Amino acid sequence: MRFGRKLLASTGRRLMSAPVVATLGRDLLDDIREDWIYNGEDWSRPGFRALVMYRFGARLSKVSSGMLRLPLKLVYRFLHRRVRNHYGIDLHHTAKIGQRVVLAGQTGIAIHERAEIGNECIISQGVTIGADAQSLTDDAPKLGKGVTIGAGAVVVGNVRIGDGVKIGPNAVVTMDVPAGSLAIAPPARIIQPGGFNQANKADAPANNPEELSFGQKVEAKYAAAQANGPSVKSNGTSVQPNGTTALPMSKTETETSDSITRSYGQEVEDKYATRSR
Repeated sequence: MRFGRKLLASTGRRLMSAPVVATLGRDLLDDIREDWIYNGEDWSRPGFRALVMYRFGARLSKVSSGMLRLPLKLVYRFLHRRVRNHYGIDLHHTAKIGQRVVLAGQTGIAIHERAEIGNECIISQGVTIGADAQSLTDDAPKLGKGVTIGAGAVVVGNVRIGDGVKIGPNAVVTMDVPAGSLAIAPPARIIQPGGFNQANKADAPANNPEELSFGQKVEAKYAAAQANGPSVKSNGTSVQPNGTTALPMSKTETETSDSITRSYGQEVEDKYATRSR
């Protein structure tokens, strides 16, 4: 670990030497200084180091000759592998990254080698900007200016993300997003303790019985039977489906019946789960 840090610091000092600056150009130092400011003026941040590695490789790819090109290329390969394997940021010099970009999450970030990212974009941890598995490898996303991507989001395929777009955490974007829009993932569905209840009955797949659990099926059938069950006459007696007449139930009996109706399906489901174990 110490050897790697010393080698990285030594490499950084060599990158600032006069021959290297003469080969790569003075603009490289200006770009790195700007990235340093927008990444909290902290050189130890993995996101900033990844951007330094990218700026260095992108500028080196434009140098066609020179005595330092080969050794500098070896330095870039070392830096790229160091950033990818140690920090978990996969960023190639062939991508097009704008100015004042912030890699906020600084881990688990994968950016396609042909992707385009505009100025002042913010990319959080766990973000993937890549090609669709069913498309050509060169079909990479193109992000406009001021795009913000939340943690865990995925942007894939030959899509265009307009200026100022905000992509929420864990969103999966596979189509173009117009400028100024918000792309978010569905919120989490809350399932209360005790399984199927009134809070999530509205979301239950009533039209698809195959998606219901065993207890839910029993409860649905029991409720349907109750709906088609006795009808109450004006004298308080009830008429059964077969035409027979029953005496009205007392208040205590009614409450007991309602309790049985509510809990019957859950009770059967619990017994079924116990036997399955």
